[in-house]
Amino acid sequence: MPEFTQTKYRAPVIFIVAVFATALFTFCTHLCASHVAEWYGLLVGGALTLLAIPFHLLGNKFSPAYLLSFLLNTVGMGFCAGAYYVTSGVCVAYSHLFPVTAIPLALVLLLALFLVALPQHKEPIVAVFILSEIGLIITAGVFWGIRGGDFYAFALFSLAISLFYTAVCALTVNEPERRFARDISFGSFGAFLLVGAVALIAVVAVAGGDGCDCDCDCSDGCDCSGCDCSGSGDKRRKK
Repeated sequence: MPEFTQTKYRAPVIFIVAVFATALFTFCTHLCASHVAEWYGLLVGGALTLLAIPFHLLGNKFSPAYLLSFLLNTVGMGFCAGAYYVTSGVCVAYSHLFPVTAIPLALVLLLALFLVALPQHKEPIVAVFILSEIGLIITAGVFWGIRGGDFYAFALFSLAISLFYTAVCALTVNEPERRFARDISFGSFGAFLLVGAVALIAVVAVAGGDGCDCDCDCSDGCDCSGCDCSGSGDKRRKK
């Protein structure tokens, strides 16, 4: 294990991992929304995270297995989130999704910088960021419930990912006796559980409603099948 991953510099590495995880999550969300029918993305996501468990356990003897566990959980999160977009008919264009990840990733970057500059104050710094992310998750959830659409849903999913990488920082930064790769793998399970649970609740809620949460004008190529996008503001939420 490189020396820099045994010190406070674990935090910048975790930021890089979070960037990769968020990008992969975004890609898989779009992939699921574009190619997987109905709510089946939840099944795919669940199967992938179950497959990740033996790789995580194998990591005790073969460290690269932790990477496979992390990748499977991240892809699984994307398919779970994608199931919501399929069920609701909400637009899921990359141009809508990637900008949403800026704030969560900025939080992880700031956390990494603070932990490098002030490693002796890790506990209060991490606590402030965790509370901030929880507050933002609650806010995104409230606005998602009120306004629907792609922005607040994906903001909540992305903030959930950043929350768990903040938790990984709390566990592993300045803790050289801990296995860095194991903590990242373990954190990916936590992120999957939160994203998967939120996606499941959202899919059930949409299925129990009119099956439409469309917020696009349907003239830009978005797939809003099953939605009445020609109606007034009650049926069609515009940005």
